[in-house]
Amino acid sequence: MLRLTCLLILLAVVGAGQDLWAQYPWPLEPFHASQRITGTFCEYRGPSNPHFHNGVDIPQNDGTPVYPVVDGRITAIATAGANAYVRVDSFAYVHIRPNPALSIGDVVVAGQTVLGTILPGQGHVHFIDGYAGAWRNAIRAEGGLTPFEDPWPPVISDVRFYVQPTRQRLAPEQLAGPVEITFRVAEANAPPGTSTAGLNNGAYTVGYRVLTRDRQTTVFAPGDEGVVFRFDRKPDEAYVHHVFDPLQASTSRHVYIPTNTLSARSAWDTEALPEGDYTLALFAGDTRGNEAVTYVDVTITRQDVIPPPPVTLTEAVLDEGRPRFRWEGGVAEDLHGYRLYQSPDARSWTVFLDESVLPGPRAAHTHDAPIEAATYFYLTAADS
Repeated sequence: MLRLTCLLILLAVVGAGQDLWAQYPWPLEPFHASQRITGTFCEYRGPSNPHFHNGVDIPQNDGTPVYPVVDGRITAIATAGANAYVRVDSFAYVHIRPNPALSIGDVVVAGQTVLGTILPGQGHVHFIDGYAGAWRNAIRAEGGLTPFEDPWPPVISDVRFYVQPTRQRLAPEQLAGPVEITFRVAEANAPPGTSTAGLNNGAYTVGYRVLTRDRQTTVFAPGDEGVVFRFDRKPDEAYVHHVFDPLQASTSRHVYIPTNTLSARSAWDTEALPEGDYTLALFAGDTRGNEAVTYVDVTITRQDVIPPPPVTLTEAVLDEGRPRFRWEGGVAEDLHGYRLYQSPDARSWTVFLDESVLPGPRAAHTHDAPIEAATYFYLTAADS
């Protein structure tokens, strides 16, 4: 009895491993040839209802038959709306018109049973590997949809730097304090010049490393050798804006924040390194080992590069011929004062009063000299 029990446990472990890394054909013909992907696992969906994409999108004409990738039993059918689907055990086939001849409990055969056809206006099947809450990447490197060929690397663009927590944008040659980095990734699954739907997918891995300016030595690397995000399984939806920038990302524009972690907002602490010149290696990869690396020369400084918050001029009136001004905002620990600019035409401006007359933290001033003609004004705050 003891020997039999051990054998059963061994079989269960091996079976679980085969399931995790199992290979299976495509749900659309041709079943055993690589097909295009127009939506990758865990790319961004938003900005309305922001979430991680829980499957992969396989494009094909409306009305195309969809088949199961493995033999199994139907566990769910939904017929209403654009998200109509059929689930066969741990796999779901979404955006299809279910085959009316099928019912829950029916046994289906891979590559033979028609589960349904792609709905009008959808142009793809949304294929899900895994049960709710345990979704897996269907184009993972050692399993999933097979064969899958993708020789095209991602493209990185629109690199930006912000200081936290104010999110004031910084120039790369003036980085100071806790810095947030964002950049866009467009993962290609088709040659250049083809439909953009196959050229702007999300990435499998995203990260960064800080190098010496000659790029010979890594001086800082977060996560796993710089890899901050890796999408083998779908994270909790609560973390979607830790991964993607809500102010820049959209369904067709995947902008990542590699200075965060998956479960928390964070930043690159530039004060942990000496002042000076460095190079950032920003990278993104796909499941086939293609990687894009963008190098950005940066300079860390201890100088104050953050201006005070914006100030609003709330009142500019004549009080017995003398101009009176009131304002709000601009308050900061290093506030030195305010500068009031004047113009006769709102095009050419000169300083009317500076911080020697308007020191912080004042919020009002009445000028002694009268104003003889119509004049435009605007106000700024200056730090020390």
